[in-house]
Amino acid sequence: MTTENRTERPLKLRYIHGGSTMYRSGQSLGPRVLTDYELVLIVDGSITYTADSKAYQLSPGDVVLGTPGTKETYLWDRNNPTRHEYVHFHVEHWPEDWPHIDTWQNVFHEPDSAIIPLFRHMLKHLSDHDDWPAAAPGRSEARLVETMLDILLRPHHDRETGFQRDKLPEPVVNALTLMKLGLETIPATNYALQELANASGKSDKHLCRLFTDSLGISPIKTYNLIRLHFAIALLTRSNMNISEIAERCGYKSNYYFSRSFHKAFGKAPTEMRRDLLAGTKLPPNPLPSVHMPRMYW
Repeated sequence: MTTENRTERPLKLRYIHGGSTMYRSGQSLGPRVLTDYELVLIVDGSITYTADSKAYQLSPGDVVLGTPGTKETYLWDRNNPTRHEYVHFHVEHWPEDWPHIDTWQNVFHEPDSAIIPLFRHMLKHLSDHDDWPAAAPGRSEARLVETMLDILLRPHHDRETGFQRDKLPEPVVNALTLMKLGLETIPATNYALQELANASGKSDKHLCRLFTDSLGISPIKTYNLIRLHFAIALLTRSNMNISEIAERCGYKSNYYFSRSFHKAFGKAPTEMRRDLLAGTKLPPNPLPSVHMPRMYW
């Protein structure tokens, strides 16, 4: 979502209410047709959930996103009590660039770890307002719903690429830390593979294998990619000219910087700056942001 869309046309709710419900073993709910939106967090027990004839097996931590018009049924755990938390809401306006409702999925197994604390915060927030759902929700309530849906509907890049970027092997983290330190202090530093291997505590072959398995590229290519993505940040967030950016990213030659940049992204730095400032999407970065150099100029 762009900042402009979020500011001008944010999510707007007509009402919102929620709570927690316990069901005895073997009970069921439905079939029913939803008339509004509902988020359901499974807390205890296993559940068979059916939405428009498609059945799902749910476990604690799973989330259901129900939409108006969905015909659904819940079959609760036959052997144990079941508890779930829920939030119902009616939407008056969606952010314009959200995925179309027809593309939404109904069930999220093991969703992002931020969802459960956000859900609990939402319910506590709702419990503090005994005038709901009669009173119209404010912007803070809409922001909570918007954040939760944004996390569910727009999965983080590390989940899409199939590796956990925050759980890299320690030798890879050690090598990345050295790369980051070099770009922050002496940008022109050119690390040899053996230097990175020494910092990682592994042999050069072992380190290359760890980088390829966790990030998909070699240590040296990773260092070059960090430099180039750092250059993209400077192109969009600073007024530095191309020569200054090349020097800040450790390139002694403007020509070599521009050639490397074009080879990586298919555009010259000046073209990339123009396109990004016009709203073009950033090129994907497979590297953990925590290991990118600090921004200063």
